[in-house]
Amino acid sequence: MAIPEPILIPTEKGLQLADDSLEALIRKYFEPLVYFTVQGGVDIMAGEDVVIQIITKIWNVRDSLHFRSPDGLRAYLFQATRNRMLDHIASVKREKARRHAWAIQSSEYEEGISDPRLRTALGMTTAMEMVMKAIEGLPERQKQVAKLRMAGLTTEEISRRLDISPKTVRSHLSAGIESLKEQFKDHQPVVHAMIVLSYFETLKFVNHFPHL
Repeated sequence: MAIPEPILIPTEKGLQLADDSLEALIRKYFEPLVYFTVQGGVDIMAGEDVVIQIITKIWNVRDSLHFRSPDGLRAYLFQATRNRMLDHIASVKREKARRHAWAIQSSEYEEGISDPRLRTALGMTTAMEMVMKAIEGLPERQKQVAKLRMAGLTTEEISRRLDISPKTVRSHLSAGIESLKEQFKDHQPVVHAMIVLSYFETLKFVNHFPHL
């Protein structure tokens, strides 16, 4: 077995991250990994966030990770960063498309509203803004899941991001929409429908395609 780096210690199963090696791990790999994400097309702040997530996740499960050599650790870090970077890029693209579609839909709704009472109910607040405000009042886990879903992440991506099962993700999503329906039940029917729709549109495939 090759002589381990200071951040790695030999065990019966191979090299493992030492319990006091977090600082050394960050010093050695943080900047190269961030540079890797920037080269992949991610802005530097998002790249730093990606790398922090990866290092944190690996550190939290370090006792279950074993490597044949220091190069194995390096390869693992770069592959994990690449996967998370691609998830981020895909999420950004989906969010831009969602915002564009919502802007068009919102404009069409406002142009089609002729009832003065309905205009007063809506005011300058869009349905999406009302939903996002309501989401802030959800239980913490439901709020996290809802925000990620609204950002365009799939059930599997949310599962990986929060380290929970896809089934649990779907459970939080369902509970979230039921809570929103309850919160907005006293609104005028059309307003209620618009508010719930703005959230439900991101969830409607869950029941039909639970593998997403």
